[in-house]
Order: sequence, then structure tokens, then C-alpha cells
Amino acid sequence: MRVIHLKRTFLARTETFVYTQVTHLQQWQSMVLTRELLNPELFPYANLKAFCLESPGWRKRWADLNYKTLRRMSAYERHFYERQIRDWGADLLHAHFAVDASYFIALKQRLRTPLVVSCYGYDVSSFPNRYFGLGWHYLQPVWRWADLVLAMSNDMRTDLVNLGCPSDKIKVHYHGIDLSRFGYIERPLTADKIRILFVGSLTERKGVNYVLQSFAQIADQRPQVELRFVGEGPLRSKLERSAQSLRLENRLSFAGFVRHEHLRDELNAAHIFCHPSVTMPDHDKEGIPGTIVEAMATGLPVVTTRHAGIPEIVTDGEHGFVVSERDIAAITRSLLVLIDNPALRAQMGAKAAQRATEMGDAIRQTAELESIYKEVLSITSHHS
Repeated sequence: MRVIHLKRTFLARTETFVYTQVTHLQQWQSMVLTRELLNPELFPYANLKAFCLESPGWRKRWADLNYKTLRRMSAYERHFYERQIRDWGADLLHAHFAVDASYFIALKQRLRTPLVVSCYGYDVSSFPNRYFGLGWHYLQPVWRWADLVLAMSNDMRTDLVNLGCPSDKIKVHYHGIDLSRFGYIERPLTADKIRILFVGSLTERKGVNYVLQSFAQIADQRPQVELRFVGEGPLRSKLERSAQSLRLENRLSFAGFVRHEHLRDELNAAHIFCHPSVTMPDHDKEGIPGTIVEAMATGLPVVTTRHAGIPEIVTDGEHGFVVSERDIAAITRSLLVLIDNPALRAQMGAKAAQRATEMGDAIRQTAELESIYKEVLSITSHHS
């Protein structure tokens, strides 16, 4: 059986979760169709066709103009994808992000190939409110034409229903992480330095400001504690300036972007993982941040927030602490408890690793995805 993955851009550096799904399928052959190729050195994939590489000339320039101004697919670009789907004999289409699904929806409408759509966060939280509500209208064809819509969490399922997606088309499915890259390690109970780690984009939604503010309250009380940010983003320079003004630059470090295969080293060197996501004024929010699950898999206790699907994988008081969004005092208290109690860190970290294995194993979750594919084929063939 053959599935074609649809993604407008393959792939942004933060979209490892899409690559994991594409590369972990066992019972299905995969192909990727994309309009733009990005970071191929990070995400190599042989069975891929990119419109930008195979369609030179004025027709491509016209297609690009359509895309940039109207987010519409030209007939020429559509024919390119249709030809690939027919020639390859695809049994199923899998669009990643609801926004991308809307862009490619004409392929489903014309070919009637069964379509699965995965939603991940902004596409069903902030995007519907964009462009004076036009984002909401842009997504409506997806709910009509998709055969199944995958939500990362029950929280996201609720968002989808509120956006008009029929509840009987929604299934909660977490994509999982590659646990072979993030094995559990026992950290020593005694350590000269305690490292708090954040991994993710340095953006407001990730709560990086609250990480720094909490650390500033802790630093004077606990001289053995240091903070490390892994990731890039628009807030990096602001964080660096804040660290200097607080005279914390010797206790705080920035790793910048770290390739996924080296991320385990950063996680293994840490003692506590802090990721206090927040909901933005435009309702933008996460699904379930993969870095939290990766940190848990290595045995790190987590300090995080009651945000989107996070409480569905992190249980407060068991795998770490889950506090209210933007509650700096609660973040600080939670960090101090973990800093001062190495045995508790170890206990919570072990339970976190077990939780990540049970809920987040990409092999297990991909096997479930393959079952979902078969279920969709069965239902659509019966209806036809």
C-alpha cells in the first residue's frame, strides 16, 4: 500500500515530527510531494518530488505568484501533483497541517483519493483568526473533504469541533518521537552543578521569558544552578540583554540551533527540563511539544504549564510539575523543589521516561497510524 505525504515546504528545522512519521512507516510505501524543498541535509528522503525543482520556466513563476499573493494553486502546479499521484498509484494522501491540507485540497476533490489530515497546533489555534477571519473560511473545505482528521490531544479535538470539523471525522493520535535517539539515563544524585534546560524556538509562545525570570529569582539563592537555552528565535537577543542586565551571563548559556542527532547530548547533561508554554493573545498555542516528550524519555523531570495537550502527557506531581500559564512564582517554587531534592528528581525522571515510552514511542505510534490508514481505506472503499 502506498501513501503520499503532502507538505507545502519539506521541512522546517522544527518539524522533525513530520519526518519521523514519514520515515517510520513499515507496512506502507511513502512518497513526499512538496512545492518547496528546505533543509534537505537535515531531512534527506529519496522518494520525494518537489515542484520547485522540476518545473522551471514562466509557468512556475506564475504558480509562485499565485502562491505568494493568494495562497492558491495554479492549474499547472496541480497537474504536476496529479501526475505524480496517478503515476505512483497512491492509495492514500496524508496532509500535514490543516493549512497545507487546504492548499492541496483540489487533489482530493479531483482524484477522490482518501485523505488523512494531521493537525499540530497553530493551524487550528491562531490561524483561523488570521486575515479578519478568512483563515477560518480557508480551513472549511478541509473539514468537508478530509476522510479523517488527526488531533494530537483531546484539547485539540475540542478546538477542531469548535472550528466546524465533524466530531465523527476526528481521531486523537499522538505521532510519537524516535526513542532510539533519546534513551533513559540515570543521573547521579550528587552534582556540583544543576542545569536547567530549555529546548525549543526562542519565542514568546514557548514561555522563554518566564524561564529566565524564574531563574533570576533562583540564581542568588542557589549558586550551583545554571540555565541553558537550546534553540534559535526572535527573542534570543532580548534574552541575552536581560541576562547581562541581571548579571547572569556567567550562569546562562545559549547553544543556538542543535541538530536533532546531537540533542540527546544536551538533554543528558541537564537535570531539570523547563518548558512553560503560554497561549498567545491571538489564541496561538502548541499541540504537545515534542521536546518535552524527548526530555522525559531521557529521564528528566519537567516543569511546564497547563497548556493545550501538555497535561495529557505530563501529570503534575508525578512526572514533574504542571503550573498555570505565566505563573512565575509557581515555576520558581517547582524548580526549587527539584533543585533541592535530588531523589525526587530521580523518581520523577524515571516515571517521566516510563510515560514517554508508553505514550510517545514513534514505532508504536506509527504502527497505530498504519492501522488508521487501513481503517480509512476500508471505510472509503465501503462508501464507494
